[in-house]
Amino acid sequence: MTKKTIAGLTLVVLVLSLSMTGKSVQRDPSIQTFWMKFKAAVIEGDKTAVAQMSQFPIELEYGVPSVKTSAQLALGY
Repeated sequence: MTKKTIAGLTLVVLVLSLSMTGKSVQRDPSIQTFWMKFKAAVIEGDKTAVAQMSQFPIELEYGVPSVKTSAQLALGY
């Protein structure tokens, strides 16, 4: 997985978790559990686990095409 992909996925998860209405990120244990599993999968380079925990398409920063499928992510987008 490229550093750009890892950074993009991390940013997406962070933005999604912060945008949840009515819940505090620090107080919701399910988000903490998800984040720990997601972070471990990214660190280990487990593309299958990262793809299973992701929601597609993954929009990235301006000018970078989105990741539309788990297969595209697994190819090291």
